[in-house]
Parts: sequence; C-alpha cells; structure tokens
Amino acid sequence: MWNGRAGESWVRHNSLLEQLLAEPGRECMNLLPLTPAMQILDVGCGCGNQTLELAARLDASSTVIGVDISEPMLGLARELKAANDNALSAEVQFALGDASEPLNISSPLYSISNFLAENTKTNTFIIREIILNTRIYI
Repeated sequence: MWNGRAGESWVRHNSLLEQLLAEPGRECMNLLPLTPAMQILDVGCGCGNQTLELAARLDASSTVIGVDISEPMLGLARELKAANDNALSAEVQFALGDASEPLNISSPLYSISNFLAENTKTNTFIIREIILNTRIYI
C-alpha cells in the first residue's frame, strides 16, 4: 500500500498534508525536553517533515532517525533533507523499516510518532519495544 499508490499520492500532496497535519506533531515536539546529544527515533516518519523540524530544534551532537515503510515517502524525505541541510543542526538519518517488525537501530532515548497507532496493522511488538526502550511521545 505505502510503496504503491498511497505513498505516491502522499508524496504528491505532501505540502497540503503537512499544512493540515503539522500542528499535532508540533504540539508533541513541544512536550519533548530538548537537551544536548539527544537521540530521537521518528517511527512512521513519512516524508520526513517532523523529523527535519526536530533536527532544526536540536544541537549538533543530537541525532534524529526517521523510519518509514514507504520508499516513495523516504525518497521525498531525503530530498527535503538535502534542500534544507543548512537549517538542520542535528544529524538526520532516514531508514526503510516496518514498524510491525524489529527495527535494527540502536536504542534512542526518545521515540515520537504521529501515525504509528493508526497505520500499523500489528503494532503490539514495536509499541512494546518502544515503551521498554525509550520515552515515548505518540
């Protein structure tokens, strides 16, 4: 689904969708106690808008990793990262991954997700892992 028409459609309409959906993500980000050297995992990062905004808010010793199942959406995320590289303080990485399966990523201190609960068919495993290994903000 997300590697076909749904992902391609989201990429085409990213600007509009970001206008409609950005505020809940910002409210969640505002709850994070931002400190130097943070490691944040953005599960279900989509086109990377929230991932990049987090990276702009953090310092150079921090890392934000965006993970998504959609290759088209990650492609746009990488393009947006390149286009906005000067505004990013923290290191940003994007990785292809299915949130219903184990993610081979070193344990971050914080995890954040706007769409994980809505879009993961079998989310019990990843939610359990995130809760056990990080401070979670959904």
